[in-house]
Amino acid sequence: MSIIVNKFGPVMKLYELIEEQMHSRESYCLGRALTIVDAAISDPEQRKGLKDLIKEAFNTTNWSMYHVGKIIYQFNEKYSKVEIPEDLKYFLANGEWKKTAHCLSSDQNYFPD
Repeated sequence: MSIIVNKFGPVMKLYELIEEQMHSRESYCLGRALTIVDAAISDPEQRKGLKDLIKEAFNTTNWSMYHVGKIIYQFNEKYSKVEIPEDLKYFLANGEWKKTAHCLSSDQNYFPD
């Protein structure tokens, strides 16, 4: 965390603080939901199946940080005007880091016939 925060300054620090709070809240809610399932379902197979479904649903909520990034990006552009590097602007606006020449492509065929 500190390497990214030090490189990108207060904008990324804000992003990471929000992410940490959201993750903490999601973990708490997941734990509560799983405890309720434990108390409500006696069959071990059904209980495990439902808990797995709930865990999967909680683990696919990264889309919310995408929206947080866009909000921070727009706020910074309109109001705070803190200088941030182009790669961080891209990340906040698009929810992913820009691919660079030194990154391996995920769709490249590394073992052609």
